[in-house]
Amino acid sequence: MGVIAGDDGLALSREVGADVVLDAPRGRDYVVQEVRKATGGRRVDVTVNFSNAKLAAATACAIMRTFGTVVQVALPPEISILFSEYIFRDIRVEGLFICSKKK
Repeated sequence: MGVIAGDDGLALSREVGADVVLDAPRGRDYVVQEVRKATGGRRVDVTVNFSNAKLAAATACAIMRTFGTVVQVALPPEISILFSEYIFRDIRVEGLFICSKKK
């Protein structure tokens, strides 16, 4: 499954075999609804967030099952997650630093 912004990313996700590809700019509610449909209401176990978009981490948490894990790879200055999703569903957020801005 891929939640992507932009036509190139949508096409690439399909090309590499994502069974479900969702257009993030359609909004959080759309993404959550479609993830619930695709997972039979269960949501996802893990998300890996490569986006610096302001609401990307919040969307990653919104599609997460209870006790799931969000891996934050992107390095935005800050992330914003709704308290109710982070705490009441006991979601773990882990940072992963695997690259640098230097080329």
